[in-house]
Amino acid sequence: MKRSNLLPLLILLFPSLVGCDQNRHLINKGEANVYLILGQSNASGVSPFSFLKEKDPDSYEKYSKPNSDAIISYRADLNQNDYFEPTKFGFGCTKEYFGPEVGIASSLSSEPKRSYIIKTTLGGTHLNGEWLFKGKRGDLYKDSVARIHEKLSYLKQNGADPRVKGVFWMQGEGDSYTELDVSIYKSNTEKLIAYLEEDFNEYIRDYMNFVDATIKSIDDSWPRAKDINQAKIDVANESEHHYCVLTNDEDETALNLKTKNMTGEGDDAAHYDCTSMIALGEAAGNYLKK
Repeated sequence: MKRSNLLPLLILLFPSLVGCDQNRHLINKGEANVYLILGQSNASGVSPFSFLKEKDPDSYEKYSKPNSDAIISYRADLNQNDYFEPTKFGFGCTKEYFGPEVGIASSLSSEPKRSYIIKTTLGGTHLNGEWLFKGKRGDLYKDSVARIHEKLSYLKQNGADPRVKGVFWMQGEGDSYTELDVSIYKSNTEKLIAYLEEDFNEYIRDYMNFVDATIKSIDDSWPRAKDINQAKIDVANESEHHYCVLTNDEDETALNLKTKNMTGEGDDAAHYDCTSMIALGEAAGNYLKK
């Protein structure tokens, strides 16, 4: 994956906006669990829900209904809304796609209170580059945090008491090319977690779950993917509040997710098909709400 050239344009054209009044009635009073989605293209979502409608109408019917149990404010590449709304298809990198938010919202539907998702993602980006830069907070990280803070403030202004309970981080492909990026991926992930805990400290009660996920091991595309994945697993083993969704065939619990080229949804070997994207989100959601 090439380094993204969308970040400067993203910051200039899509400044973060406080949620519109039209959906203010969706904000419940009192404690509100908030979940963040951060990362690159498989966090943005490149899964075409039109294929799900054709291949699995029952699943399409189940997941296509707007989910008001978990409402979302999102910015995925150049696709965004400016308010919280029920989670549904169309919140991926374009309105033809969806990302892990659909499965996450499905998992969060079992929670006793409405959940809130804030998603800020950008395809083709690197942990060592846009998210962090020389181990410090990078431009994309700082822009994402500013946008999230605006959304948290909006929740507070409307009577909610937001608690950042968990973060889903779906990234790593962009850092799997060079030995340098791979060698510092574990330490950079640890720094990312520390920065998030520091920057959202006022919204964290006792702990913040950090949920990672392994990336697809494709030797000709990401030759060091296995090393990236080991770094993710190592970080997950450092804390009872760190988790890693195993997406390949790492062990008997792994999801063995499929990319779009494997299931007839195109020639894309980098991004998950519809069924796998939903499974990824549901697995992440189960960890996020612990």
